[in-house]
Amino acid sequence: MALLDDLDRCVMCGLCLPHCPTYQLTLNEAESPRGRLELLRRALTQPSSLSQTAVAHIDTCLGCRRCESMCPSNVPYSRILDAGRTALTESGQRTASLAVRLIEKASHDNDAMRRLVNAMHAGRRLGSRRWLSALPIDGSPALAELADILTTTGMASNLITRPHTESRDKVQLFLGCLDRHWNHQTLQNAISVLEACDLDVLIPRQQVCCGAISQHEGKSEEANKRARQNRAVFDAAQPVIAVSTGCASQLHEHLGAHASDLLSLIRTHLGRLEPVALNATVAVHVPCSQRNVLGEERISETLLQHIPGIRTVRLDENLGCCGAAGTHFLREPNTANRLREDLVEQIVREQPDRIVSANLGCALHLRAGLHKRGLDIPIEHPITLLAQCVRQR
Repeated sequence: MALLDDLDRCVMCGLCLPHCPTYQLTLNEAESPRGRLELLRRALTQPSSLSQTAVAHIDTCLGCRRCESMCPSNVPYSRILDAGRTALTESGQRTASLAVRLIEKASHDNDAMRRLVNAMHAGRRLGSRRWLSALPIDGSPALAELADILTTTGMASNLITRPHTESRDKVQLFLGCLDRHWNHQTLQNAISVLEACDLDVLIPRQQVCCGAISQHEGKSEEANKRARQNRAVFDAAQPVIAVSTGCASQLHEHLGAHASDLLSLIRTHLGRLEPVALNATVAVHVPCSQRNVLGEERISETLLQHIPGIRTVRLDENLGCCGAAGTHFLREPNTANRLREDLVEQIVREQPDRIVSANLGCALHLRAGLHKRGLDIPIEHPITLLAQCVRQR
């Protein structure tokens, strides 16, 4: 098995330990990359032999891939993690809470997602957050927290693009299962900036979820199915861009080099933009997918510094993952909240005017943390600031 050969590449040097958020939080070897690799070896060869405690150690991995970017032996940790979680899920050793199953099912079905959106908005009007958090299901407090934040973002509306021409270059916009319903204004802002770059925006109607949620949940075949569907829908001759870095990472790894994130594409057209001044201090959060998968650690700052008057403050990357990590905040809300707290503390100290994050899940998780502190600092995608400052042609 090729994965076992990949496992053997780990020489147990421990250089990954200072970079693993869960190990730094617990100082437990079973919560470190090299400790988990030994558990994953058993998951791949004898999944039924693992105790629930061992499975829990695999579950608490954030999948941030920070260890991968630091590994001198180039161990493909994420590929091993995905395969191990799939083996555990298929053997029945790893199960999902109702909250996670609800989100995953909705991600595959636009009608189901729309019903979930409507139900959450109705629940907010009825003041139902208290009973939602009290439901006797794993992840219900985090689900209630998510519902409380999501329902302040407004309902989805139709996206508007200008008429296309033959002379302008084209880009294909990936909508995402969550973005299209809860982040539609960011999608519209992306269209505005892309059109200001003199690009026409195409939105293929048959596109589906990128599959990242299924992959996090150990359902590799479901994730591969979504990749095949999107491969058939998007034209390989034209760029495919995603607003959220989590989706961009998944698309890049499954669709190929023509799929990338929005900010990377915008950077190549910065000369076409004429931003007006915005005098503000902006705290920049760098999602793990942006840093460790896309390799674009400084991209948000690069674009924002193109706007006159902006002062950027980097949220300390040494603090590691914010804790959202796909479905991790639903599976492991206590760990997710502990990881978030250091970032929230820095935000409280810095008191920025605005915060940017290029990942919807991270932004929502951080917003919930600030909400608990009674702070109302806007957390937006960097494209929102660009859209506000760019003169439309």
